[in-house]
Amino acid sequence: MTPGIVLYGSSSVHEDITYDPSKGHEYAVMRCKKGKYFGTQFAVNIWKPKVQVPNEFSLAQTWLMSGVGAKLNTIEAGFKVLPSLYGDNNLRLFVYWTVDGHQKTGCYNTDCPGFVQTSNRIIVGGAFKSVSKYDGIQIAVLVIIWKDGDYWWLKINKELVGYWPAKLFSSLGKEATNIDWGGEIVNEKTGGKHTSTDMGSGHFANEGYRKASYFRNLMTVDKTNTLREPQGVFPITTNDNCYSIKAGRNGTSWGFNFFYGGPGLNAKCP
Repeated sequence: MTPGIVLYGSSSVHEDITYDPSKGHEYAVMRCKKGKYFGTQFAVNIWKPKVQVPNEFSLAQTWLMSGVGAKLNTIEAGFKVLPSLYGDNNLRLFVYWTVDGHQKTGCYNTDCPGFVQTSNRIIVGGAFKSVSKYDGIQIAVLVIIWKDGDYWWLKINKELVGYWPAKLFSSLGKEATNIDWGGEIVNEKTGGKHTSTDMGSGHFANEGYRKASYFRNLMTVDKTNTLREPQGVFPITTNDNCYSIKAGRNGTSWGFNFFYGGPGLNAKCP
């Protein structure tokens, strides 16, 4: 049974989640305190970020995690521009998983046995024709991932897209212990300079609504299948001069929310 909540105001490179920019990956994410989690729900405004070179990517996603190092289990889902995989610069829905810290297991979408596609309307790997515009229309997508018995289900807006069988995983077969939300890019340092690949809208978090990227109405799912606002949430950034994050105002119809993103290469991010 899908967790229930009212949503207000709707308008192939991988690595362990270590947040180590020396590996070429940079982040602006929020993480909730360690606990027992059985899913997450949020709304995110989607953009078509500019990616400088084909081997780089830019994404907005959630990570549900359990274990560390070679025993890291993850379920990942979100929106990504990855030219080296798709052969174009379109924004696409993606899913990913691993059970060994991305060493030998896991893949994107349905490229290997794992995630089971059930929808014929919303396809993992499918491109979005409409995205948010700077200081203009904002396109928000509702994402829900939750554990129901032997399956971790993915729902986009009102459509059940598919599921990850719990038997794929070791520790994550029971529950997640951490959840992250936010943005990630790869920095190839072409020409010896920081990449100009956008994260989100390509604008910093402090620009706010209609200009920066956001996640809003963040919720976690507890063992009783009840949605609750995340507790003990804190930011993780690898370089605020390139990509930033900022918590939004509480007590509004947006619930727990934050803005994030940036342009990469600029005067303070050489």
